[in-house]
Amino acid sequence: MKRNILLSIALGGMLLTGCNDDFLTPKTLSIFTTDNVLVNEEGFDAALTSCSSLVRDEYYDHMAPILAELVFSDVAVMGSEGANIPVDLKKDVQPTGDLDKDIKIRTNWDNWWKIISRVNYIIDGAQTVNMTEEKRRTILGECYFYRSYAYYRLALQFGDVPLVLEATKSPRLDFYSFTSESILKCMKEELSQYVEYIPETADYGTPNRAAGYHLLTKLCLATSDFDGAIAAADKIINDGKHRLMTSRFGALASCKTVGDNEFKSAVDKGYRTLAIGANTPLDVIFDLHYHANKSIPANTEAIFTVVDRGPTDGSDAQLDGAKSQIATMRNYLPKWGDSGKIRTPDGANGMTDNLNKNKEVIVDGVSYYTIDNDGNGSQYRQIGRGIGSLRASNLYNYDLWTEDAGNIGESDLRHKQPNWWVMTDLVYNNTGSGSWYGKNVQPGSLSNPKDSIRIYYPFPNKFIVPETRSGQQSGKHSDWYVFRLAETYLLRAEAYWWKGDIGNATKDVNTVRARANAAPLESVGIDEILDERARELHGEEPRKTELARIAQIFVATGKTYDGKTYNKANFSTDNFFYDRVIKKNNFYKYNLPNKGADGGDGDKYTICAYHIYWPIPYETVEANRLGHINQTPGYHGSDTNITPKKWPDDYK
Repeated sequence: MKRNILLSIALGGMLLTGCNDDFLTPKTLSIFTTDNVLVNEEGFDAALTSCSSLVRDEYYDHMAPILAELVFSDVAVMGSEGANIPVDLKKDVQPTGDLDKDIKIRTNWDNWWKIISRVNYIIDGAQTVNMTEEKRRTILGECYFYRSYAYYRLALQFGDVPLVLEATKSPRLDFYSFTSESILKCMKEELSQYVEYIPETADYGTPNRAAGYHLLTKLCLATSDFDGAIAAADKIINDGKHRLMTSRFGALASCKTVGDNEFKSAVDKGYRTLAIGANTPLDVIFDLHYHANKSIPANTEAIFTVVDRGPTDGSDAQLDGAKSQIATMRNYLPKWGDSGKIRTPDGANGMTDNLNKNKEVIVDGVSYYTIDNDGNGSQYRQIGRGIGSLRASNLYNYDLWTEDAGNIGESDLRHKQPNWWVMTDLVYNNTGSGSWYGKNVQPGSLSNPKDSIRIYYPFPNKFIVPETRSGQQSGKHSDWYVFRLAETYLLRAEAYWWKGDIGNATKDVNTVRARANAAPLESVGIDEILDERARELHGEEPRKTELARIAQIFVATGKTYDGKTYNKANFSTDNFFYDRVIKKNNFYKYNLPNKGADGGDGDKYTICAYHIYWPIPYETVEANRLGHINQTPGYHGSDTNITPKKWPDDYK
C-alpha cells in the first residue's frame, strides 16, 4: 500500500500536503484539483507559484539538489567523508538504496514529477475556468515552460521515464517508459507552439519569454535541431533587451576597491582589506555575482532567476514565504576552520570556525577584527563556515586557468581577486596563533596533505553570500541564476559547432571570454565549449544534465570525439559522458581515495558509464504493477526492462 501511494504521489497528481502521521490517508482538501484550487485567476497564480518554488528548491539548503549534478560530472566530487557520502558511485548509488544520501537524487525525481503533475492539472483547468484570453494564454505559456523544464531534466537525469501529458485524477499503476529522445522531441514541439504565450516581461522568479527561448534552445540542441537552436538563441541575443554585463553596475557600483568605506561597511566590515589588500579593484564579475544584483533591472544579462530575500535589519527573521537559504558557503567552500588542520609556520593551530573573541590587528593605522562585540569582521563571518561538501576537480580548480587553456598573463577576471580565492588569501584567525594572528596563511601550512580534498583548495567568490546571523555562517539569503545570457551565447556556440561552423562557434565563446578580460581562443571544439561553460557557469548549470544531452547528440549525429563514435546499442557502457569525465576529473580518472572519517584513506572515487543517468527509485518501479517502468540500464532491476515506447506513435 505504501509503495502504491508513493507512486501516486510521484506520477499520479495526488499532491498530498502535511507532514503528520496521518498523511497517508488522502483527504479531499489535500488533493490538488480543479474543484478546490483552480477556480479563479488567483488559484492558477498560486499553483504556478508552487512550480517556481520547486525550481528554486534545487539551489538551496545543505547539500542542495544541484550538487548531485556536479558530483556526477567532470567538475567535482563529494569532498566530505563518512558513511553518508557517495564516493564509490558504483557501490553507493543503487535504486534500492538511499537516493538522498547527501546527494539529492530522489529529491530531483520527486520535484520534477510534482511540477509535471501540477502543470497537467493547471492546463486541464485553464480550458474551462472563466478568465480573459490574455490571462489564459499567459497561464498556458508558463505551464508549457515548466513542463518542458521538468521533462528536460528528467529525461537527461534518468533517461527513459513515463510521459504523462494529462491530469491524472486518480491513482494509476499502469505507467510505461518512453524514450528520453522522444520525450525531448515532444517537449520541443510543445514549447515551440506556446513560447510566444509567455509574457515578454515577468516578475523575478517567474519565466519570461526569453527564458522560454533559452529553454527551447536547449531542447532544439537535445533533438539535433541546430538551426532551431540558433534561431531560438538569436531571439534573446538580438531582442534589444538582453546584453552581457560589461561594466560596473548595481548596489556597489560606486565602490572602486575593497578598501572603500562603503564596501567595507556593506559587504565584509573590512575583512577583505586585511586579507587581500585595500587596493584590490572591484569589477563587473564581482557585481554580476553579488547577491543584491542578480534580479534588478540594471542586470540585462539575467534571463531567469530564483528569488530569495531576507530582512534588511540584520535580524534572523524570515520574510513571509521564505524557505531555506542558499548555503553556498557551507556547501562549496573548504572546511578551513577545522582545528589543527591548518597550522602556522611555528606549528600553532592557525584556524577556528567560530566567532571567538577577536584580537585587534592594526594595519596602516586601521583596526581590523575587533570591530564590534558580535565579532563582525572575523574571517568566520565573512568567508563562512565551509564544510567541503563539494570539492571541485582539478579541471575547475587549476586546469582551466593555465596559459595553455587561454589565461594569458592571469588576465581572466574570473580567476583573480576579488572573484577567486586561494588559501593564502585567508588569514590565521585563531587567537591562540601568536604573532601569526591576522596574517595571511603561508604556503605549506596544511598539516596533513590528505586533508587537501576537504580542507584546502581554491574557490570562486560567487559562493560567498553576506551573513546576518551570529551563529553558524552558511550563506543566507540570495537570489540565484537559472538562465543568463552568457549561457545563451555558449549554447549558440555549441549549435554552430555541431553544424561545423567553427568560426561562429569560436566567436560566441570569445564574446563571453571578452567580458571576463580573457584572451580570445583561436578555435574551439566541444571540449573548449564545455571548459568555458565550467569557467562561467559553475554552480549555476546542471552539469550532468548538459553532459548527458551532449552524449545523446553524439549518438544522433555520429560525430566523433577523440576519434570515437558512439551508438545507442551500448550507450550505457560506452558514451561521451563517461569519456569526458574520465578525461577531465582527476578523482575519477585515478580512483583517488577519499580520506575516511576514521582517518584512513576511505573509499576510492569511482564512476561508470551508466552513471550518465541516475537510477529510478525502486519503489516507483515495483509499485507500478499494471504497467512497466524500466529501471535505468546498469542498475539492479534493469534486466527486466522491455522496449520503451516512443512519442508520438505509442502515446495514447
